[in-house]
Amino acid sequence: MATKTLRSRGHRVLLAVLIETRKKTGLTQQQLADRLRLDQSAVARIETGDRRIDPVECTAWGKACGMKGKAFLGLIGRRLDMEI
Repeated sequence: MATKTLRSRGHRVLLAVLIETRKKTGLTQQQLADRLRLDQSAVARIETGDRRIDPVECTAWGKACGMKGKAFLGLIGRRLDMEI
């Protein structure tokens, strides 16, 4: 059986970066959802790990929070390198 990555240490690090970035930007889940053209519940499910986020959505998340896609993915990569 495949390992569930939604509860892996790396995924928890990813979720922490997503949440921290949104909060540092001062956006509510609803405001971010509006920018991403998602429902607020989708943002909440991503942040709790109940819904996966793909690389394209992840890049859009960073851009919606004012970061360039490459910089945001680099931030995630650095945090993963430190934590795993």
